[in-house]
Amino acid sequence: MHMENLGDNDCQRAVDIAGLAFGKGYLTIEEIRGWIADDRFIILKAVGTTDDGVEDMAGFAVGCVMWKEDAMDFLRVNDDIFGDTDMIGIVKMTAVNPAFQKQHVGSTLVKDLLESMKLIGAGAYACVAWRQNNGVENIEPLIAKRGFASKLVINDYWYEESKKEGYVCPADGNPCHCSADIWIKQ
Repeated sequence: MHMENLGDNDCQRAVDIAGLAFGKGYLTIEEIRGWIADDRFIILKAVGTTDDGVEDMAGFAVGCVMWKEDAMDFLRVNDDIFGDTDMIGIVKMTAVNPAFQKQHVGSTLVKDLLESMKLIGAGAYACVAWRQNNGVENIEPLIAKRGFASKLVINDYWYEESKKEGYVCPADGNPCHCSADIWIKQ
C-alpha cells in the first residue's frame, strides 16, 4: 500500500467510499473539488491491492490547517479549546474502503495527514469523531493512539446539516441525531 495526494480523477471513488462509511449523500464531488482547490486542505489517498489482485483506493483522509478562530467556527465550538496555539490542523474526514478494513489503512492515513499538517504550521490538532446514538465512535481507537483526548461532545451535531443536505446517516437515517466528540491533540 502507498499514499498519494487525492486528485480530481479520484473524486467519484472517494464519494463512493464516504457513502459507505458515513451515509449516502454525505460527501459530494463538488465538495471534494472545492477542497482540492483550497490551499488549506490536504487530501491523501491510500492505494492498495484487493484480494483478487485489483489496485483500488483503500481509503482517504481530509485535513485542513486554519487559524484558531476559523477552526473554532469550522468545528462549531464557542470556547477556546486549543490554548496558546494559533494554527490548528483539523482531521476532517477519514474513510476506509470496506475491502481494506483491519489493515491499518485509517491509522496510516491519519499519521501521514498529521505529519503533513505539521509541516505547514499546525501546532495543535482537532478531530471530529462521529458518535452514534449507541455510544460507538468510529475513529476513537485510532486517534486515541495518536495522543488525542476527548474535549467536548455536541449532541445532534449533524441534525440541521443532514436535513438541509438530505444525506442519510447509516446509524439513524435522516435527520441524523448522532453526536460529535471533539478530540484535541496539543
